[in-house]
Amino acid sequence: MVDPTSVILACVAIALSVAFFWMSYNASKSIESSVDKLEKIYDVLLNKMFGMVGETIADYRKHAWSGRATEKDLSKLAEEKTNERIENIRKEISKEMEAKISELGKNW
Repeated sequence: MVDPTSVILACVAIALSVAFFWMSYNASKSIESSVDKLEKIYDVLLNKMFGMVGETIADYRKHAWSGRATEKDLSKLAEEKTNERIENIRKEISKEMEAKISELGKNW
């Protein structure tokens, strides 16, 4: 005959496995929404970066047409400024991602 304690333990194990499944399912939904938010932030920052690059190029054109600088000087200046701005945006993205990841870690 089957021992009643083993049947009870089996039922508890099944209930716990179902509970853990639902907990992990809900956590994965939370992570998915956080990743979506991070992707949106990245897209916004990327758009801002291209906007700044466009403004920089417009400024370079103004300087180039004024006849004060040579084409090589402007090219070097454009490259330096663009690299600086890209580096600043990378730092901003890293800070935002670290903040979101730490937030996820606290919510986990």
